[in-house]
Amino acid sequence: MHIRFVKKIKADGNPCRKCIEVEQRLKDAGLLSRIDQIVVADEADPQSEGMRLAREYKVETAPFFIVENEVGATAVYTIYFKFLKEVLQLDPAQKHQVA
Repeated sequence: MHIRFVKKIKADGNPCRKCIEVEQRLKDAGLLSRIDQIVVADEADPQSEGMRLAREYKVETAPFFIVENEVGATAVYTIYFKFLKEVLQLDPAQKHQVA
């Protein structure tokens, strides 16, 4: 499985508030190591990798996760708690601290 976390930098250069929050939750729970790649969608640069991925997968909100499984199927998650439950197989209601 390959997991990409796409976070946004707004056109004014500031990071997306929700993206910061989700990344911090991943760090606090010790889950950031399970993310294979962090990609930036820079609104000021339509050709940035994250902006291209957003267009390719027709995603209009950030942050989002792109998950590719072993057989090549791809799923996109725009809801952090759904990503936790379905991909990382963790209960979103529980506090997570992974060693």
